[in-house]
Amino acid sequence: MVETSIVHDIPAGVPATHVFLIGISDYPHLDKGSGTPTAWDFGLGQLSSPTASARRLAEWFINEFDCPRKPLATVSLVLSEPGAGAAQFTNPKTATTYAVPRGTKIQTRNALIAALAKSGPDDQLIFYFSGHGLSAGLNDFYLLRDFGEDPNGPLDAMINYVQLMASMKAQLPSQQFFVFDGCRETVEQVEANPNGGSSLLTADPQVRLGLQAPLQCSLKSTERDALAYGKKGAPSVCAQAFERALRGAAGKRSTSGWNITSARICEAMADFQTLGFGPNAKIQQAPDLSAYKDFAVRGLPGPPQVPVFMRRKDGGSLQGAAVTCRSKGAVVHSEPSVKEIYWEGALSIGEHDFEVVLAGGNHCQPVTDAVSPTHLPIDVEVA
Repeated sequence: MVETSIVHDIPAGVPATHVFLIGISDYPHLDKGSGTPTAWDFGLGQLSSPTASARRLAEWFINEFDCPRKPLATVSLVLSEPGAGAAQFTNPKTATTYAVPRGTKIQTRNALIAALAKSGPDDQLIFYFSGHGLSAGLNDFYLLRDFGEDPNGPLDAMINYVQLMASMKAQLPSQQFFVFDGCRETVEQVEANPNGGSSLLTADPQVRLGLQAPLQCSLKSTERDALAYGKKGAPSVCAQAFERALRGAAGKRSTSGWNITSARICEAMADFQTLGFGPNAKIQQAPDLSAYKDFAVRGLPGPPQVPVFMRRKDGGSLQGAAVTCRSKGAVVHSEPSVKEIYWEGALSIGEHDFEVVLAGGNHCQPVTDAVSPTHLPIDVEVA
């Protein structure tokens, strides 16, 4: 077993993409944790969705992120999970198993430094954090594993968002896309300490001497004092929406071809976060855009496959239904038995005809719809 945060490392030799993923589920010093409780727990406890989210995204990037202009070079992973030892992750392509850092402030800092050491000035960094968050005025803070460990500095083990973004401006990657996935409750103790937490990095202007300032885009999964959703042990609503956006929901065509752009990712996630538990759940989770620059995060080799949802207009279930989809008369998708109360697929851009036969044999009225990024749910009615 290899002990390192870098779980995928393919030297690109050209401008490349580096992915840095943090999932903090186990908080030893919060409610029901394994360590000494902190007096400043703010009612926060243990989670399970963050590590499931980071794991899922790591697997997706390794298996599916193809970007001709900036191919994937590295994936770094930091996971705080219950148990005495470090979390393990097996690379789905190489089958190598890694013992990854557990997400203390020092471990996270060292992992980020190691990831940045692999990067160059023409590269891009994609940064994702999932775990607890707190807010203070215009600043936000994201809790690491050892939050509350030091009674004399209970707020030390947090990522200070403003300071992190400032320190990242002095790092080499010329494009930087950030996703912060967590609730951000405003609490008076944090408001009284607006400079608390850590930037993780020390900014050195000499690193980018002679280079233009990097492009930064930062998205937070929900608005302040609003909930960020996730099912127990499963990827969060935000992580699912982020993956769908990168897969094709955020596709945009330009003179340079098809791209997934930072601006379109933000738009797509606003749509797909509301579909995180399916189109019938009707949850409300609006992303909050902070730093904003528009750039191509993923160049596509061709037109994208767009995630498509279908539901019954009357609110009933599609479980067990047979769904057939045609494009220009040819069957492009056939599913004999839908597993959920709704159907989800991925289709090419353009007009499609849908036929649905419910589990009991009843037919739904045929539907014709034009699929394009981002695509809203298709409603079908029982004939």
